[in-house]
Amino acid sequence: MNAKREYQKEIFTNRLVKQQKNLSKWARKNGIYCYRLYDKDIPEIPLLIEIYHSTNHVPYLVVSLYKRPYEVDEDEEREWLNEFAMLSASLLQVPVTNVSIKIRKKQRGTSQYNKRQNDENLRFVCQEGKALFNINISDYIDTGLFLDHRPLRMIIEKEAKNKTVLNLFCYTASFSVHAILGGASSVCSVDTSKSALLWAEKNMKLNGINQSNKFILKNEDVITFLDGAIEKSNKWDIIICDAPTFSNSKSRESFFDVNKDYLNLCCKCIRVLEKGGTLYFSSNSRQLKFDEELLKTSCNIKLFIKDISKVSIPVDFRNKKIHKAWKITKEV
Repeated sequence: MNAKREYQKEIFTNRLVKQQKNLSKWARKNGIYCYRLYDKDIPEIPLLIEIYHSTNHVPYLVVSLYKRPYEVDEDEEREWLNEFAMLSASLLQVPVTNVSIKIRKKQRGTSQYNKRQNDENLRFVCQEGKALFNINISDYIDTGLFLDHRPLRMIIEKEAKNKTVLNLFCYTASFSVHAILGGASSVCSVDTSKSALLWAEKNMKLNGINQSNKFILKNEDVITFLDGAIEKSNKWDIIICDAPTFSNSKSRESFFDVNKDYLNLCCKCIRVLEKGGTLYFSSNSRQLKFDEELLKTSCNIKLFIKDISKVSIPVDFRNKKIHKAWKITKEV
């Protein structure tokens, strides 16, 4: 056992050091302060490692273990995880007190919002382009910022000037903040989670943005919101819909399942999209079979659809299937 673990440490060390050397240069050059370093690069070491740098240049580390597909002794697994987390901290020169250790499991419904621990020392502010975000690597599985959508957030910021923007399933409103900083004339952010919207409000205030009739946070089920917007004939120039794989809501009896419900969701989005407007639709579901022709037929309107998955996934992500994304433009 010890010989095997020592061998694992050796190959893991070589990989992590190499990744840090390459990605730290790329990150400095592009002004990136939080990025992914390792994601099951070596199959027998199923870890996910992300490094964050606060605005006062303090490094933090998130070390997560993917649940193995076979039975393991929980005590041994915890010991193994702690050992590799401490090794990672040493190699990357991150203080042990700034390391968050997690075990990742498949999330369903609103379970990603359930608190796990509560360590104020693992909460900080980081920068992404012009934007500042409150990061919490302690309390939840997710940290408040989905790193895989960094390129798309930059695209939204560039395109948002003088545009009306709707951000659905907004989570902590990172897309919204970038849109507002990019000069959007109005931004409406919708999510069913009150805790996510409180976090979103803090992110907005951090960037000097106050809620108003131009910048709105709506605590509502997305489908219910869209039905209301259709009834009122409300329209937006840009719609961001980063749909969860599953979601539940008190206002609906059934679960939202993106694999079954994406067509209905996209059609509703198209109905509240201005002519010439753009819907950015994305999902991290591996099972999603997005049918472009069926969407065009169902909406009964001319649409220009482009799969932008490849360009929307950042350099630091080894997993190029982390999400799928489409740019859907409505004919003028």
